[in-house]
This record gives sequence, C-alpha cells and structure tokens, in this order.
Amino acid sequence: MGEEMEAKELQRMEKLYVKDAMLNGINRYFPDERLNRMMRSFAEHKLAESMLFGQLTELHYRMFGGSSEQIHQAVAAMELLILSLDIFDDLQDKDNDWVPWSKSDPALAMNVAIGLLPLCFNMIQDSMFPSEAKSRAIAVANRLLCGSVTGQYADIVGDLQDEEACLNMIRRKSGSLAACACLLGTALATESHHETVESLGYCFGMIGQIRNDIDGIRRIDRKNDLLQRKRTLPVIYILEVDDPRAEMLRGYYAGEAPQEQLYPYKMDILDLVETSGCVQFAEVHMKLLQHEAAELIEGLPVDTVWKQELSKFA
Repeated sequence: MGEEMEAKELQRMEKLYVKDAMLNGINRYFPDERLNRMMRSFAEHKLAESMLFGQLTELHYRMFGGSSEQIHQAVAAMELLILSLDIFDDLQDKDNDWVPWSKSDPALAMNVAIGLLPLCFNMIQDSMFPSEAKSRAIAVANRLLCGSVTGQYADIVGDLQDEEACLNMIRRKSGSLAACACLLGTALATESHHETVESLGYCFGMIGQIRNDIDGIRRIDRKNDLLQRKRTLPVIYILEVDDPRAEMLRGYYAGEAPQEQLYPYKMDILDLVETSGCVQFAEVHMKLLQHEAAELIEGLPVDTVWKQELSKFA
C-alpha cells in the first residue's frame, strides 16, 4: 500500500511539473490576455486526462539513460501537440460537444490550435538539452506530424474501401503520433535504437486506434461510427456482410437515407455488430500488432523493468 501511495504521489508531482511547463510556455509566447486565457483553459482540460503520449515520451527518455528534469518541458510540448490535433479533429468531426473548444467560437478555437503547433517546437528548442539532441527531436516530430496529417486527411475524405487502405490510414494517423511520442524521448536521450522505437510506436498507436474503433462501432450514442458514416476497420467488414441490415447500412453510407431513418433499427444494427464478426475481425488485427510489439520490446537492449512498462501500452 505504501509503494502504491508513493507511486501516485510521484505521478501527481510529475503532472505538476508538466503543468508548469505548459503554462509557462503559453505565458511566454502568447501574452495577449484573451488568447492566453483560452489557451490556458484548453490546456487545463488536457491536464485532466491521462497524458499517455507524454508518458511514452518520458518513458523512452528515461529508458535510454536520460536523467535531465528538462524532460518535463518535452513532455509538455508533446501533450500540447496532441491538444492541438485534438482541437482540429473535434472541429472537423463536430461530434464532441462536451470539450471546451467545441463550446467556443470555432474560428477562435482553431486559432488556438494553430498557435499551439509552433509553441510545441519552440518549447523543445528553448529547453536546455544539447543542441544536437534538440535538432534530432524536432526533426522526427516534424516528419511524423506530416504523416499523421496525411492519415487524418484520408480519414476525413472517408473513401476507404478495403482493409489495406484502412490499416494504412490508421498507421499514418494514429501510429505516427505514438511513434512521435516514443521517438521524441528517445531522440533527446540517444542517437541509437530509433528504427526499432519508431516501429514500436506505430504498433502502439495502431493498437490504441483499433481498440477505439471497436468501441466506436458499439457505442449507443450519436458518436457511434456507423451513424457518423466513418470507415473504420470493423465498419469496412460489416459493410460487406450479406445481411439485410448491412444492406441498409450500405445505402446509408451511399447517402441514400438520412440518419433519422436508422434510429428505429438501432437495436437491430447493434445486434448485427455483435454477430457479424466485425469486432472479432478487428481484434485479430489488434492481436497481430500486439504480437509484433512484444517482439520489438523483447529485442530492445534494456532491463526487464522497462520492458514491462512498455508492454502496458500494447
């Protein structure tokens, strides 16, 4: 019990350090009172979440021998990058009304998201890591951010027709971001192991996205992926099923019926989700990625305790 309480206190202190780094960065680069207040409120909301991407950044930094407390600055930068992309994503999808940026003027919320992007890189540049380490970190973050934007574009266009196209989109959209978090910490600590860490990051991101997609097709609220006409891995499978309910969904995706016409058949559609095999189909892909991640983790030249920590993200 004592060790558990100590671990929780350590996590609380880590979050305070990251919070200070976030707010200090916002205050330095965005002193305008109104913009500053909006940015800070969005950042405060972000701090209430689990900060998985920041955890990956710090984990990889410590795992490869990094010891500087400046890592909190990099963790804050990573989480602000994710916040920026979350804002853009929610403004694009228009399906997440409860977050503060969705309750704000969309033009102002977008302005905040735009401002957060250069802030992330400025915070890394302003840190006291060696200049070569900062250059490595900024280079990998820029490269992988471009990959994620490409994946997000494919997701928004929504013309994914098969399993391969969907997996490629997931790899770029979500895999790139997790790889960015892992490589950011690695690049600040070492020049080595980047290829393995990047591959592992892609696995982490894809596993998380497929898990979300399984939840997304099972939801009973308006964020259900079928209602939103999203093309995810389980959705692509269910649209090919030989069933009258799937035929109805195919017509809906083709724009032949409004959303309201699906409501009376909600329970039938949810039953189809559970009996069609679409969830099992997605779970098979998730298990394959988990196996790949396990092999990559086992191949890393680090102590078992680090490998156990990495395994929690798969």
